Parts: sequence; C-alpha cells; structure tokens
Amino acid sequence: MNFDPLSAFVAQAQAQIENRDYRGAIGSFTLALGIEDRAEVRVSRGLLHSMTGNIQAALDDFSVALERDPQHLDAYLNRGTLYLKRGETTAALDDLDQAVRLAPDHAEAYARRAMVHAAMGEPEQAIADLDAAISHQPDNPNHYFSRATLRYNLGDFHESVSDCTRALELGLERPDVYKARGSARATIGKMAGALDDYTQAIGYDKRDADAYYNRGVVHYQLEDYEDAIADFDRSLKIKSDSAQTLYARGSTYLEMGDYRAARTDFRQAIRLQPDFAAAHYKRGVAYQRLGQLEEALASLTAALDYVPHDAIYRVARGEIYLEQGDQEQAMLDFKRAMLNQTDGTTLLGSAILGGLALTYHLKGDAAQACKLWRMLIDRDPHYADASFAGDQFGWTTALVTLAEALITALDNEVQ
Repeated sequence: MNFDPLSAFVAQAQAQIENRDYRGAIGSFTLALGIEDRAEVRVSRGLLHSMTGNIQAALDDFSVALERDPQHLDAYLNRGTLYLKRGETTAALDDLDQAVRLAPDHAEAYARRAMVHAAMGEPEQAIADLDAAISHQPDNPNHYFSRATLRYNLGDFHESVSDCTRALELGLERPDVYKARGSARATIGKMAGALDDYTQAIGYDKRDADAYYNRGVVHYQLEDYEDAIADFDRSLKIKSDSAQTLYARGSTYLEMGDYRAARTDFRQAIRLQPDFAAAHYKRGVAYQRLGQLEEALASLTAALDYVPHDAIYRVARGEIYLEQGDQEQAMLDFKRAMLNQTDGTTLLGSAILGGLALTYHLKGDAAQACKLWRMLIDRDPHYADASFAGDQFGWTTALVTLAEALITALDNEVQ
C-alpha cells in the first residue's frame, strides 16, 4: 500500500482540530498544500485562520480556492461571510449571490445572504431570503429567530412573536430568544407574556442585567412600582453604570412620589451621560415637586439645550416660569410649544392651552384667559374643575390654585 503524504497531513490536521490545536492544524494543512494546492484544503485552512482571528489570511485562502475551483460553494459562503464581517457588503453580496446561484436549494446560502441585506438596510430582501431558507430547511430554529429580529425592526411585532415561539419550539431555548419575544409581546400589550419571557431569560442567567431592566420596564408600565424598583435594583447591582436603568428607576420613584430618590437617580444618569435630555427634563420635574424652582429651571433649560424643539420640555419650563411669576418667559415657552406640537388635540395640546390660559390670567387679560379655558371645557367638561386639570397636567398646588382663580373669573363672566 502506497503512502500518501498529503492525506496523512490532512488526517493529522483533523486530529489536531479535534484536540483544539488549531495552530498545529494550520501547520499541517500548510504542509499538505506544499505537496498539492487543493481547493478543499485551502478552504479548511481558511476556516481555521478565520477561527483564530487572521481574517486576511482566511480571505486569501478562500480566494485561491476559488481560483482552483470556481464552483466551490463553501469558499463563496465563507469568503462572503468574512467580507460582511469586515463591512465590505458589496463584495459579500456578490459572493453570496454566487453561492445561491450554485446551490439554489442551499438554506444556509440564503440565510447568510439575508445577513448581508440586513446590514445594507434592506430588511425586506433579508426577510425574503430567510423565507427561502425556511422553505428549504424548516426545522432550523436560527432562521426563525433571525427573521423574528428583522420583523421586530419593521414593526411587525405579532409575526416576530410567532417566529420567536417557533424558534423556541425547535429547541433554540436561549435567553436572547426569550428577551426578543418579551420585547415584542410588551410592544403589543401582552404584558403577562412579556413578564414570563423575561423571567425565563433570567432563569438561564441570573446575571443578565438587561433582562432585569426589561422586566422592570414592564412592571413600570403595569404600575407595579415596587416590583419595578426591585428589578431595576438588581440590574444596577450587575451593571451599575447604566444611565438608562438609573433613568428608569428615577422615573419609577417619580411616579411613587419619592422625589428625592428620583432626583438622585436622574443626577447620576446625567453624570454618566451628560447629553441625556430626558433625564435633565425629569430631574427638573423632581426639583419642581420639591419646590426647588431655580434648580428645576436650570435642568429644563439643559434639556432644551439638547432638544430645543421638544414641546413637552417647553411646557414644563413654562409652568415653572408661571410659578415664579415670569409671565413673559412663560408665554414664550407655551407659544413655542404650540408651534412645535404635532397634534393639538392630544393631552399635550390641552396642557398648552391650560398654560396659556393661566399666563393670560396672570397678565390680567381676563378675556383671552377665559376664552382659552372655555376651549378646554369644550374638549372635556371636567376641565371646569381645577383639580381635574391639575391631575391631567401634573400641576403643582400653586398652579392648581391659579387655575381655581381663573375658573372663578370664568364663572363670574357667565353669570
């Protein structure tokens, strides 16, 4: 029996791969290539170069393999994947198009091309490729999970839930799948299911800060504030430098009326992320609730420095100017808020009308103040009660008292 040194080196490389001696295997494949430069050996060495982080060497091997055999499917698949990894999407798409042409029934070719289309901002084409991958390989859970992610990004949340469920049914029981389904369920209002999914994810990894954060957000939306705080606390113990989680916990404290704790969390969130406009805004609200109007004004001004056209921030600052008796600045903010709002029929639109009415009342323009307040009452007769307005708009006692005086003037005008 004749000794075949090329086959011996290939067999030696395969044994080294089994023992995870990847660099040794690269050496053995190199010796084999010194005997005969075969495409399949090039692809095998290229895969090992890729695994060990030598991307350029891997690309070179796949390219030479294609020179030796222009019909080598694995060379196109793997070179295209590496081009994508390097951000060379056009080259990646060319290779994976060729892979699909060579093997139109090959599910993985479609799945990898889907990744390229997604990276190029072409989600519809990516979904079409995953549809094809699923049609050829219906029992691969990874295809469903990839499609679930794309559908979520397109706003197709119900179908995203279905795809995540199918991936789980096929055995892809991973925390990221549960978290993805939880996010889709929460978005469509399936809160109980979302809580279950995040709890499942936590069961797999009790150090998953994101799962605790996401579950906390659902608790917050359900107004289960104590449970929300508990989850945000757990998340922050794992990942203490999350400005978003500090903001979420601060928002929860704000709803619970613990304005000092809220202020502390917003302050820390801003320290971590100075341009966090929403944290500046809510810190301003906390300061206002604590009666610290100058600090509230400074925080809201900072929020508007980052997002100058935000109507909500304008209204909040206008209300503080009202409390301070600065009618001109209040009027300016409410009018700018009116220009910046997208829909005057919303609660925000009503808050702007209410703020303008109070401002005109302070300026002594009773006719304009009453006219604006009547517009509020036309929207909802309950606005004839200042306390109702205060609850709707989140007004402080000072602003409710001002509204009571305006409504009294309105009642006197009617009489």
